[in-house]
Amino acid sequence: MNLNRIFIFVFFIFNSHIVYGLSFPLAGHLKFQQHSIYTDDDSIYSRLNEQNINEQNIDFRLVADKQIGNWNFVAHYQVLFTQGNAVSLQNNLQTLLPQFASNTEDSQWFQLSNNFTTSTNTIGQHKLDRAYIAYNRQQLSIKFGRQVLSWGNGLVFKPMDLFNPFAPNAIDTSYKPGIDMLYGQWLFNSGSDLSALIVPRRNTTSQQLDASESSSAIKWHYFGENIQADIMLAKDYQDTVLGLGLYGSIYDAIWRLDLVPTFTDDDHRHTSFILNVDTAWQWQQKNINGFIEYYRNGFGINPSPYTLVSLSEDLTQRLSRGQLFNTGRDYFAFGLRSEWTPLLQISPLLILNLNDHSRLFFLQANYSLSQNMNLDIGATLSTGKKGSEFSGIETRLNSNIYFQTGQQLFARLNYYF
Repeated sequence: MNLNRIFIFVFFIFNSHIVYGLSFPLAGHLKFQQHSIYTDDDSIYSRLNEQNINEQNIDFRLVADKQIGNWNFVAHYQVLFTQGNAVSLQNNLQTLLPQFASNTEDSQWFQLSNNFTTSTNTIGQHKLDRAYIAYNRQQLSIKFGRQVLSWGNGLVFKPMDLFNPFAPNAIDTSYKPGIDMLYGQWLFNSGSDLSALIVPRRNTTSQQLDASESSSAIKWHYFGENIQADIMLAKDYQDTVLGLGLYGSIYDAIWRLDLVPTFTDDDHRHTSFILNVDTAWQWQQKNINGFIEYYRNGFGINPSPYTLVSLSEDLTQRLSRGQLFNTGRDYFAFGLRSEWTPLLQISPLLILNLNDHSRLFFLQANYSLSQNMNLDIGATLSTGKKGSEFSGIETRLNSNIYFQTGQQLFARLNYYF
């Protein structure tokens, strides 16, 4: 779908709602965000003459949702505007490290996004982030179009979520990016269900649908009295992915386990898994939820020194696709969410790379300004020895140039309507 078709779609939604009086309930949000990243003198950003990175973001989302009998029509129109040196830096990084350039939007089945303005430090984009038709009847549900799906039990790391998972340190997780798919689900009387999906993708060079770039999966969810289980079989790109998820309770806590073996097309097996426990309690009349999670990255690297360009092809592919976000093998994550006051929530998160002992600390606070408006502020602090994952991986051997997470600050004002 090109630019003109997007405009036609939005024009139809507005006119149907306002002029013709059709009942299309409209909702959405408007967000303003300031994001700053500070890196060291030997970072790759400093070598590009931009040691400190700044960007200002505007995110406008319009949501239309209409139910007609057994049919449901959903569309999310989104406008994203970014200004700052982060735009030019991202373009320069894709030139320097093309193997990490993201092409997920270009590979989508439908082309539902366009840039309406671009310059050195500015980019404006609009798109349909959701656009699907759903049919629901008794035990059957079918969805076709751009939609979202989350599988697995991970709280920070999500090895069983194959389709657009959030990064562990994502600063805005209110809307997961949509993906084009055909999805079906059958509900059993016992509470269990069977799900299946097809995700067609295009070859980014030929722009033709390509089976080797596409995915398909089936998952059975067992709903028991004391335990729930997921069994998944997927063909993801050219890899075969199995998944076993378990979920249960122990005393006042909830435990979860995901085991995900991946068999690549070169006959190698990479097994990832997570195990987490979370619980809730009160402290000084404050509600607190806390968790701990262990993650084994089956594609990760042992603690021996490595560089960015020496990463394996399997790992590089998943980093560029946005399926993985970490290069190490073993991690612990500790997180809390506390209701400091009825209007203020504070959420610290600590991620430890157990192989190179680098650390990433993330702190976010959410303050409710009114019924429809809130303010998010946060900071990310990365520490570790030079050459470690969170302190900065050397780009090439003996280059003394490091790809760094950096220290980050952000503030975001959210208005919902």
